[in-house]
Amino acid sequence: MFTVETGRVEEAIEIMREVSLWGQARGLRVWPLDWLTPEALLTPDAPPESFCVGYLNGEPAGCMILQWQDRVWWPDAPYGQAAYLHKLCVRPPFAGMGIPQQFLTFIRRAFLHPPGHRSPGTSSPGHLSEPGISHCEENRI
Repeated sequence: MFTVETGRVEEAIEIMREVSLWGQARGLRVWPLDWLTPEALLTPDAPPESFCVGYLNGEPAGCMILQWQDRVWWPDAPYGQAAYLHKLCVRPPFAGMGIPQQFLTFIRRAFLHPPGHRSPGTSSPGHLSEPGISHCEENRI
C-alpha cells in the first residue's frame, strides 16, 4: 500500500540527499547537496506542509515538494490554479515500482479535494473540470 504524509521536511530532505549522492556516484548531473537544506528549500511558496514523503508498505520510498504556487517560475499564475511538483525523488531500492505514478495520483486527489480536506495551513486549490494532470511547461536549470 502506498501512502503519502505531508509536512515531512527533514525526512524528505534526507531522501533528496540520498538520491543526489546515488546519482553523483554514477556521474549523473544532480542537485548539489548544498541546495538540499531546509534553508535553501523552505520558501513562502514551499512551506513545511509542501514536503511530502511517500511510503510503500510503511517504508519511505520517495519524496517530493508539492506547491500550489510557484512565483519563481510562474509569477503571474494565481495560487491554486495548478500544482507544482518539485524535487521528485525515488529511493534506489524502490526504482521501477511505479512510485512517481503514485505521487501523481496523490496530487490529482489533493487537487480535487474540497476545502477542509487539505493539510493545516493550506487551502484547496479548487476543482478541475476533468480529472488529470497536464504538463504545460518544463523549466530546467
